[in-house]
Amino acid sequence: GDLTTQQLRLLARQHCFAGYSLPDWSSGSLAVTRHHIIDWNYSAQFPRSRPNQWRVQLSEDRSSFKEWSVAVDEFGQSVYMERWQRRPEDDPGRYLALYRSCGSPAVLVVVGDRFAFAEDRGTCPIVDGARGGGCAVLADAAADCGSREALEQLVGIAGCTGLVSSGDGRMPWTIERSTHPWLEGTQLCLSAAVLDSQSFEIDGQRWEMAECSMTCADVLGLLQSARRSSL
Repeated sequence: GDLTTQQLRLLARQHCFAGYSLPDWSSGSLAVTRHHIIDWNYSAQFPRSRPNQWRVQLSEDRSSFKEWSVAVDEFGQSVYMERWQRRPEDDPGRYLALYRSCGSPAVLVVVGDRFAFAEDRGTCPIVDGARGGGCAVLADAAADCGSREALEQLVGIAGCTGLVSSGDGRMPWTIERSTHPWLEGTQLCLSAAVLDSQSFEIDGQRWEMAECSMTCADVLGLLQSARRSSL
């Protein structure tokens, strides 16, 4: 509630998403379809005409790859390209992906010593006068019509990333980057318990395991290290 309208409009010009990707080799090369569980730019007013599809160009040492969009422009060129690089300090042998199975969607991923967390906005507003989709476009329309509530809802997705381990005066699960920048430098705090071999209770809600390289006990220990602590 302390942010100005202009600050909220600036926050809307970020991006955060979470979901899963399905590979397809039928064309002779690897193509991937990404299905969003959480999408910063989602709007029920202006839904996507198709899922995000892209082709993979893997580097020779397999430490990075380029993501080329299947969609092309009038010149036959991909409309975007992104390069993804594995961090040299990360251990690819440890990974975990959990998703919340009730309430608003949320996803937690751990790879090596790095975590990423995303929690969807509670409500995706309908913005009067909006002429197109995308969070920034919708936020501008909300500002123009004086809808402070819609502006705050649009930037409500909480996305963050950071390090699991403590060290150098840093708490475990310290947030380094966040869609809500006032949370940077604070700790992602979780209260976890085991429900069964594939499910956990985190902060009183049920989370399901999507992928994991660890034992159930190791996952619980990892999550419990996110309890608020002081160094």
